[in-house]
Amino acid sequence: MRPYVIVRVVPLVRYLVERRDRAILGLVSVPILTRMFSPSQYGVYSLMAVTIMLVAPLFYITFVMSTIRYFPEYNDKNELDTLYSTALHYTPHFLLVVLGICLPVAAFALPLGTNRGLRCLGIAVFALIVPFFILLTFLQVHYRARAYAILFLLMHAGRYLVGATLVKWAGTGVNGVFIAWLGALLIVIPMELVILRVHDRFHWYKYSPGLMKKFYNYGSVLVVTSVFANILTSSDRYLVQAFRGSREVGLYSVVYTLAVDAFTMILSALQLGTAPVVIQTYESEGEQATVDLLSRITRYLLLTLIPLTIGIFLLRERVIHVLTSAKYVPAQTAVLPLALGIFFYNLTLMPMYAFYVKKRTRLTLVPVIISAVLNVGINLILIPRYGFVGAAWSTMIAYTGYLVILIIMSEKLMHWKFPVLDVLKLVAAGAVMGVAVYFLNKIPVRGIGGLVIAALGGAIVYIAALFVFKGVTPSELKFARQTIGNLVSKAEPPSTEDE
Repeated sequence: MRPYVIVRVVPLVRYLVERRDRAILGLVSVPILTRMFSPSQYGVYSLMAVTIMLVAPLFYITFVMSTIRYFPEYNDKNELDTLYSTALHYTPHFLLVVLGICLPVAAFALPLGTNRGLRCLGIAVFALIVPFFILLTFLQVHYRARAYAILFLLMHAGRYLVGATLVKWAGTGVNGVFIAWLGALLIVIPMELVILRVHDRFHWYKYSPGLMKKFYNYGSVLVVTSVFANILTSSDRYLVQAFRGSREVGLYSVVYTLAVDAFTMILSALQLGTAPVVIQTYESEGEQATVDLLSRITRYLLLTLIPLTIGIFLLRERVIHVLTSAKYVPAQTAVLPLALGIFFYNLTLMPMYAFYVKKRTRLTLVPVIISAVLNVGINLILIPRYGFVGAAWSTMIAYTGYLVILIIMSEKLMHWKFPVLDVLKLVAAGAVMGVAVYFLNKIPVRGIGGLVIAALGGAIVYIAALFVFKGVTPSELKFARQTIGNLVSKAEPPSTEDE
């Protein structure tokens, strides 16, 4: 393995390990909330939470992606103060408009009926989510993986655990989760400001109109892309609500949440570690080094995605019974299409980097628009007839189409060296694991014990099959030992901050 690959992948693995608690917390929230909320209530909660997380990126994605893209350049020029001052210049204006104008209008003027309190809480959470993610990005580009993970975990711990306490003991209903979410953001954002030393780096007079113009030129198209990406990933819930009601939204959402949280560690590693690493590799070492890096990351991604997808499908009945209440058992019919869809959607991250490093982000509009329109069209056909299960199959088809279009278009910019032979070995190992899990799933042990036995047994068989099929090489074992040593030492990667 080339030295630069080890150097670049170690921060990625650090994000993967540091975010394990976030995945566990997300999975724990499902049994807590599903036991307190009926499917209809869970549907209302899901729609509000999804709406916040869909609208917020429209207001921060330009600054997040531009910060990642221009950080290496401004760090090399020792002009990080200009980058900080320009990226954060927007935040006070945004908060003033949302909290000072939009929130009072919603609270006192709009005819929101019985949902007025919930929607006002949603607006307040939305307002704080935007600066939270902008500040979090600066931790990301500085490779402050530990601080990133702790803050992210604190925010979600407040949202889920404190929220569940308010629902259970204070009788706040769905509102309790959003009250806790708002409180967590009010605590975490000041911590971000202190850790990043924003009081030293942000200066109003260092705002650069020229850099802001670069931000909008680079990131504005990503806002449009985000709109259609939202349609692609979440329009199904609103269409299910329109045709079938909040109960089926709840059934669909609980499966989607379980599937996504099962992949959270992998998604986190890619989203947090890969973006700055890939861009810096491209800038400092060139295209071939970037192609090699993405190929290896693809392999590591599939090393986990393949067995997870197989395991989630085969153990779907046990997972639903253990992690939710009996009211959500009908949701298991949506597991297969959603697991496959999320599997393919994860892979879209790899060809997408060709557009980022080549600064051709406008081209990302084409695949996302086509896929979003496809998703809505299929949903309009399948949801009225098949309900949330039809929405799940529509999601799988649309995500697969998105991946195919991205691959075709990205090849014109930068080759994605897909590790075909290695993946065949992984698939063979996954097939052996699948057979083992199929029989382990028949053991007469119910509850969490049976789930743990089947999952752990499948994992052991998969690891053994990897060695049999030579899916793990000696160089990778050496790399794993080096990585584990790095993680055990708890030493942060070299800081990119000015000394």
